[in-house]
Amino acid sequence: MFDWFKKRGSGNSVSARYNSVGIGRDNNGTVIIYQVHNGVRTSEPSIDIKTYLVRQSQRQLNYEKHSGKYIPDIFIETRGTKNLIRTFAHPTLFFRRTLDSLGRANVPGINRFLSKAGLPALPFPDLKSYYLKNTLADVNAAASQLSTELTKTTEQLEAYQSGARIQPSPFFVKPECEPFFEENKYHLEMFGWRLIRDQLKELNAVEAKVFILTGRAGQGKTNLVCDFVENFLLKHEIPCAYLSGRKISAVNATDLGETIHRLIFEGATNSFSDAARLLSMHANEVNKPFVLVIDGLNEHHRISEFSVQLEHFIETVIEYPNIKLLLTCRSEFFRQRFGNLIKEPLAAYTFVEEAHEYQRDKERYDEILQGYFAFFEILPELVSEQVIESLKSDILLLRFFCEAYGAKNKSKEYRQPHIANIYREQIFKIYLEKKLGTADLFMRRVTSELNPKNSNTDLVAVLECTVKNMLEHWQFSDVPTSAIPETLNVALYALLDEELVIRRDAAPSAPSIFSPIEETINFTFDEFRDYLLAQYLLYRVYETDIKAFNEYIARNDPKDSQIIEGTKRFLFYASRHPENDAFWNFYRDQSWYMDVYHYEVFNIDTKLLRIEDRDLIVKALQAGNEEARIVARKLAVRWHPSRYPLLNLELFLSYVTQAHDAQFDNLIMTTFKSHQYSNDGSFSEAFCEFISKKVLPTFIPIANAPENGLFQFLILLLPVDGNSYLESSCMVIFRKLLDVHSDYAIGLLHESLQHKPTRHKPYVWRLLTEYSQHLSINNPLIIEAKQVLLQDRSEHSVLNREVGRFLKRFETSVSTESNTDVL
Repeated sequence: MFDWFKKRGSGNSVSARYNSVGIGRDNNGTVIIYQVHNGVRTSEPSIDIKTYLVRQSQRQLNYEKHSGKYIPDIFIETRGTKNLIRTFAHPTLFFRRTLDSLGRANVPGINRFLSKAGLPALPFPDLKSYYLKNTLADVNAAASQLSTELTKTTEQLEAYQSGARIQPSPFFVKPECEPFFEENKYHLEMFGWRLIRDQLKELNAVEAKVFILTGRAGQGKTNLVCDFVENFLLKHEIPCAYLSGRKISAVNATDLGETIHRLIFEGATNSFSDAARLLSMHANEVNKPFVLVIDGLNEHHRISEFSVQLEHFIETVIEYPNIKLLLTCRSEFFRQRFGNLIKEPLAAYTFVEEAHEYQRDKERYDEILQGYFAFFEILPELVSEQVIESLKSDILLLRFFCEAYGAKNKSKEYRQPHIANIYREQIFKIYLEKKLGTADLFMRRVTSELNPKNSNTDLVAVLECTVKNMLEHWQFSDVPTSAIPETLNVALYALLDEELVIRRDAAPSAPSIFSPIEETINFTFDEFRDYLLAQYLLYRVYETDIKAFNEYIARNDPKDSQIIEGTKRFLFYASRHPENDAFWNFYRDQSWYMDVYHYEVFNIDTKLLRIEDRDLIVKALQAGNEEARIVARKLAVRWHPSRYPLLNLELFLSYVTQAHDAQFDNLIMTTFKSHQYSNDGSFSEAFCEFISKKVLPTFIPIANAPENGLFQFLILLLPVDGNSYLESSCMVIFRKLLDVHSDYAIGLLHESLQHKPTRHKPYVWRLLTEYSQHLSINNPLIIEAKQVLLQDRSEHSVLNREVGRFLKRFETSVSTESNTDVL
């Protein structure tokens, strides 16, 4: 099934016609391989080692970019991980950096303290001689020696740290130093061996022949490796080759060394031992190790046999002094399948680093999103602020979104639509069609057929088998690979190739040591799994067996609540399409439909909304519960009438401006109150920021401006987060509007006084008082203010106070004008 690789690697071997090969430089100083016949260098064309290595690495990088696994300038790994890998790959450079770090350790200060406490000083090596080490061999030996010396330091530190807690003290302290020791011994606990922990790890990385980076799926291992190869190894001219587990599995060879030398030198060397000897000699020439990168050990299709091959391969590699291996593997596969690499005798040559997730700050999320948009050719000006904020918190959804809507790898005629909301069903549908097309191309390559029969059908059949198995066993993860018929193996490998639809996982813990170990299949993204479950239930189960469908949607297992909620959501989306009207008429009367209605009706394309949705949403607002507050937030962010013609801010305003104060408190004061640790973009502070940065700078008041509703809503938000001085963030923003468009803003304030609720009105009168210079003496607001004071509103003392201040400002103005006339 992988014939195209066989043809590529089986050309006539140049070196097979010669007794031996050698290494040297041409007239330009380029390191080359040359052939030797009977001890004499031949006149055959020379082979440029660097050209072979760069070409192979670049080819793999281009593949990873094309598949979207490598997105340049996107980094999610910790800085410590990257430093360790650099130290491993360029020891002659980074060994000095480690020495510099050790030199900054405050060992002299610790020793002064120990002297005062009457304790022996820490043993610490003299670093000067280590700076003289310049060659690979010398640096490796120096790292080993320095590591041994520092181990004595850490042992002493640990002894001081643990001994500080013991009574009586295990240390002999000089009598004259006992008072100082007793007073300050707690400082010993703070020394700790962590003082030089990072430097010890770096030294271990220098010594290692094999560096293994593990981590859970989605931790960015491939992106890290690609960036490392492209922007570190190649730029620093470190000899390297970059392969993947997928690429290696595509070569039909029983010996891993044979596979690798064919992939790197394309038949120009006779065997891996020849290639390894030349690469080691070349590394010695340039004083930089040759680094062979194999990314994704777990992606090899025959993982059991690959594990054995890899062990033997490493045993061979460690015989060559200047060759290093950088391997990556998902954690669970590494423990199950490649644990032999960290056992003796290989353990002494191996360094293992676990990649960990860490919390990213806002700026980091911004960088990631910008990187994704640039790579997939997404036009950010056509994506709403609400969508952008949602994507920053979900990197996997961001990936699906960009694959679906980005112009990358699409026809020149493609035009990105304006994306006002995240329509998951639409995203997954576009994404799946694209990925099935990619997998179909993969199948054509691996079968050597231009149009293999049933290729797309087979791909869909793999997904169907997986989903069907999940429903039949009511188990939504770890589908055994045996659930996929052998006849679909090629299609399965095609879908696993990019691991962006389904991925292969290690087998769960076996009940017995004699149980067979079988890998499992999972969907890469849980929401995508829920989408396919819903599609299967609708088009395979509902269409043929309504009774079985009813049994499925009657399930309400608490342990599977997340899967059930996800499936409810996507069945709701599917029911709204006109072609599924019959299903909608049936499904809307089911509890599953209404369970998600008030949230998910905002997550469907606006073209799929119906007039009855407007009535149901108003009814939800009237309920005044948590559901009502969810609906209020959803309506508030849908402020642009042309993009949201039915369920929008205008609908919310029409309801809340006629509501009584208790409803106002629930739907405005409680709903839009800002929270320090929770902000989904629909709280008052977020609205203020949006209006200030995105709306005000370019706003021009006209009768039908879509922004009008935003400013009307801003007035209702004036009391939210307000203090006793009637100050709030919304007051600050509205003053900016008054400064630049005073007549327009005063008109909105005047109009808001006709609304039924009263909570916002003291704030309105405060603003009118502050900007009263823009009002004439005969303004109708004067009459309205007097009418407010004539009414019995003893319970609205703050309102009466602000109205009184407004009138007093005018009385002062009238008096001043009268005095001026007399003079």
